[in-house]
Amino acid sequence: MALTAKDVLRLIELLRQNDWMRDELRRVLLPHDFEGWMKSTSERLMRIESALGELRGLAKELDYWRKAGRFLSRLLRNVREVGQEILEQLEKAEAEGSISPKESDELLQADLLLMGEVRKGKFAGQSILLVCELSATVAREDVERAIKRAQIARQAGFWALPLVSGSRWSSQALKRWAISEAVLCGQNGVLQPSPMEDWDAVENLLARWRPEAKGKK
Repeated sequence: MALTAKDVLRLIELLRQNDWMRDELRRVLLPHDFEGWMKSTSERLMRIESALGELRGLAKELDYWRKAGRFLSRLLRNVREVGQEILEQLEKAEAEGSISPKESDELLQADLLLMGEVRKGKFAGQSILLVCELSATVAREDVERAIKRAQIARQAGFWALPLVSGSRWSSQALKRWAISEAVLCGQNGVLQPSPMEDWDAVENLLARWRPEAKGKK
């Protein structure tokens, strides 16, 4: 015979009043090592969430690479992912003692390394290395990594520019701080400072990362 709502309410009341019955029901319905089971389940969920985060990050990188030429077309010409050219320059910088092998490896861990030539203005035609950190939600550590890696690239002889982009930023205050640190900021393909609307600000940003301005930044 099916349980009625009245039966369920009666059972709940009995369980509240009877510790033994409550313990027996828990023993029958729940795993023997319930706390261990909960811990194991929580760990599995954390691993799944971590894997999903990595997949989201990879998808973001692939999407940005696919659209990079369009996103950056107002700033740079001939946008491309760097390959052998950066490895050769890093080897040379290591040999000269400008950077350490550890720093070289740190730079190569950037989410994306893109090269292009400045489209217009007083730096027109100059080659720029974009050191990109990409995230679904941009956090302070993303900005700090981009700055650190761009500084390494600069020490290695590149005119490097940190670019941090995501679908959203954790706060507008973070984005303002990043811009104040001469970081090119992106959100859904829109850059700040904007090459379309404020080229002077873009040139100021480029000037701050110019290799010969190293001591002035």
